[in-house]
Amino acid sequence: MSFAALLGDTCQIERYAGEGTRGPRYDPPAEQPCRYEDTVEMVRDATGVEVLSTGLLFLLPTAAITAQSRVTVAGRATTAIAVAAVRGSAGVHHFEVRLR
Repeated sequence: MSFAALLGDTCQIERYAGEGTRGPRYDPPAEQPCRYEDTVEMVRDATGVEVLSTGLLFLLPTAAITAQSRVTVAGRATTAIAVAAVRGSAGVHHFEVRLR
């Protein structure tokens, strides 16, 4: 079974594109196949501050996502705390994204 076959959910990602004069800027939303799990865990954000993560998202390596991206999944809008590339022998296998 392929990894893509395990991604039975979908999410909408608005990739963080930096700060503008009026606050954060985001790319247009893109729908992605994913696997979503409700989890509660303390993790470190991109600045090293410990924060509470309430969800874990698994994405294909082609997904365009960074920390601070907006994510809508399972009917809730949230923010990506941290994005980790999980590597295999052929390079990046998938992304694991901790959600606020």
